[in-house]
Amino acid sequence: MELITAFALGDDVAILLLAVVAIAVGALVASVVLMRRWSALEDAVAPSPWLGSLLTSGVSLALWAGVPALALSLLVVDAMPGRLLRAAMILLGLALGGVSAWLGQRLLLAARSTIDPADAPAASVRTGGLLASSAVAVVALPAAVTVWLLRQGAGEMLLALALGAALTALGLRVVAALAEPAASAATLLAGGHELELAREDEANRSATVLSDAEMLRHGAGRSAQISAVTAIAVGAGLTVGVPVIATEGIVVAMLGLGVAMAAPLLAMVIPQVGAPGREVAAYRMAGLIPALIAAAGTVAAAALWLPGQYRNLRFDGVGMGSFTDPAVTSTPQPRADIADQLVTAGADLGTYVSQTDESRGASAFLDVLAAYTTHPNTLVAVSIALGAAAAMCGQLLIAAHAAPGGPAARRAARTARTGASIGILAALGGAALWAGLVLSILALVIAALGVLAAGIPLLALALSAFAALGGLLAVTAQAASHAAPVLVDRPGVEEDWRTLVRGRSDEGATGLGIVAALGAIALIAPIVAAVQAAPRAATLWEDRLLHAMTPTSLSVVAGAGLGVVTVLMIASFVLDGQRRLSAAAVLEARTAHLEERPDVSFDGLGLDARRAGLVVLAAAVLMPIVAGFALGPAAVPAYLAALIMVGLGLSLWAHAAAGPLAGAVDLIEAGRYGGRGSWAHGGALNGAVLGVSLRAALGELLVPALLAASLTSYIVITMMVGTVAEGVSVYLRVGIALVAALVGLCCWLFARTAPEPDLEDGEATLARPLFATQVDEDPEGGLLEMSWDDEDEDETAKARTPRRAAVALAEPDEDAEDADDEDATEDPEDAEDVEDGPPPAKPKRARLRRRR
Repeated sequence: MELITAFALGDDVAILLLAVVAIAVGALVASVVLMRRWSALEDAVAPSPWLGSLLTSGVSLALWAGVPALALSLLVVDAMPGRLLRAAMILLGLALGGVSAWLGQRLLLAARSTIDPADAPAASVRTGGLLASSAVAVVALPAAVTVWLLRQGAGEMLLALALGAALTALGLRVVAALAEPAASAATLLAGGHELELAREDEANRSATVLSDAEMLRHGAGRSAQISAVTAIAVGAGLTVGVPVIATEGIVVAMLGLGVAMAAPLLAMVIPQVGAPGREVAAYRMAGLIPALIAAAGTVAAAALWLPGQYRNLRFDGVGMGSFTDPAVTSTPQPRADIADQLVTAGADLGTYVSQTDESRGASAFLDVLAAYTTHPNTLVAVSIALGAAAAMCGQLLIAAHAAPGGPAARRAARTARTGASIGILAALGGAALWAGLVLSILALVIAALGVLAAGIPLLALALSAFAALGGLLAVTAQAASHAAPVLVDRPGVEEDWRTLVRGRSDEGATGLGIVAALGAIALIAPIVAAVQAAPRAATLWEDRLLHAMTPTSLSVVAGAGLGVVTVLMIASFVLDGQRRLSAAAVLEARTAHLEERPDVSFDGLGLDARRAGLVVLAAAVLMPIVAGFALGPAAVPAYLAALIMVGLGLSLWAHAAAGPLAGAVDLIEAGRYGGRGSWAHGGALNGAVLGVSLRAALGELLVPALLAASLTSYIVITMMVGTVAEGVSVYLRVGIALVAALVGLCCWLFARTAPEPDLEDGEATLARPLFATQVDEDPEGGLLEMSWDDEDEDETAKARTPRRAAVALAEPDEDAEDADDEDATEDPEDAEDVEDGPPPAKPKRARLRRRR
């Protein structure tokens, strides 16, 4: 009891920290016990060696990128104990990210191999709840201990931990982004398109490899990403929130962290009861109800816990008991002595605004006056509600657009009858609109936070961090979205359930992207504060590089452009690696079929993915250094803003496009729009592979990449500012930027040394088509073996052939008209498009003749 009452921040904060520790330990113990129980069953399946190699490759990539991050943290302007502690927290983040990935992977693998398909829908909620709760708990446990020991200094160290966790998540996402498209291309193109095999057919030799790749994305990748997003949300809440609302910033961060762990556990105990025929609706509500309860409970707790007046905040516990800013008082003054004067002056704030200029001191004075007119409990409660609403709205919109059998999937399937590229355009165009809608909601939330903050920039960014916590608890409460794509969408489960859960992975990833963006935006506050606190430089142009953070500064514009370039570079590196590995996978799958081998061999894919993915992590870590040292510290905030918004926009677009492209295949394989073997089917299969590739390269990977870049910028900003403020030679600063760019170039050249698949034609030969199951060859061949019949007869036959074809097209088919009428009755939206006719004949293959 004395441990609680003697705590410097107050006994309520001590109790809250102990509660967070208890929930974290309980979630981790429950996950480990259940995983071991499932793994001990007779039906349990051990992880495949290939899946283990992919997981090892992802962690290895994270360690390769973590070493430069550790070196940078040791060069930061700070006392040596602070440098060592920051480096230790980065290393701890790398380790915790690996632990989270391993736990999530083993949990999903054990559940999939032991749970009966009939029980999969209910089990997906329990398994997903444990996965989400344990991923948050991995970060919550060290976060609570750090706050207990360091109090107001914990935020900076938790952001260092977040950098390590983000690098681990990025490494795993890079490997998954290269492995899943390769396995998808081998399964859908070599197996589905060329051999006309169903994806789950035992004869489709690449199906098990694709299942393992999807397991990596949903298990290890999702769990590590939840941990990274949690770390940046909590770290940003402490770093930005404590300077604004003092001890209550710690209360809000720990409250959001505890609810984010408890919400998925609540989803596990909510019964999924629905009337006959309404089971699907009950399953959907099983995710929305915990999210609404968690958001409402957190909003109510913040409104009741926090004081209603700014002057009543607990400043003494975090070392803010006196004003030290010369813009407010010439000498340090206790807050309690001048609080009445500030409140009185705040009532006449408009007069002070009209009488002050735009200098930094005047702006700081106005911020203090405006802060004493706010109501902290209302601001925090509304920001949490806005963050939860943004995450839930984004999830629902992407889920509605990507629904299997929905309008977007039908549009892509119908249009695929006219060509693969046109069907893909239909899906990409609609996805861009819906991604823009979700991004607009986020922009409105950010604008609303600025209005709530009464024009105080630091308070607005603190509210963005609190909104990230609100979005986090809404995402973790959607427990089924984290496990259902693996547990429910598999053979043996009813088709209605499988159709329902397809796209739920995109739903959860959308929410995580919104939370990550809100947390990363909050990091702009300490970066701007570090730049503003720097002394004036020796020369005018260097001072502009240091302090000119306005759109009129060309270095700021260049920083924003470099943020866009970083996103495009990362996308280019991943897509090029996908091209190489997917082509090799297709060749391997086709060779295995021709040689009648029982399975395919993708053993070297993990090593190839590691080689191709290193440049992605190098770009995420090194490009902020290039921006800060080459363009100046003032360009870093613009760099981050462009990186976050462009990266999130492309991520949302990829997730919105993947669902309809995959849904088009399901519709056609169900018998519509030509059915299997038709032209539309081949086009839809190509579109599905493209959707998987875009979702992996843009949707899943850009979010941890922008987290890693944002956290790297925050870690090294003091070093960037110090080199300019202390008059370090410009040649040395530019040299640092060039060295960083040179390291990235070496990583790119290393990736380019990967072997290319042999797809070239031989000399003086006519290439055999890669996808061809029936090719007629003239065994005799040659010019001398040609028919030398009367040319007039040949010309007459050629003239008759188009006429017969035209007559056949002109004569209506009664059976086709009946089929069209039935299809129009079932789906009126399809009436304006090319309708289904009678079951098409098997498409004729091109006849290839050999020439000498």
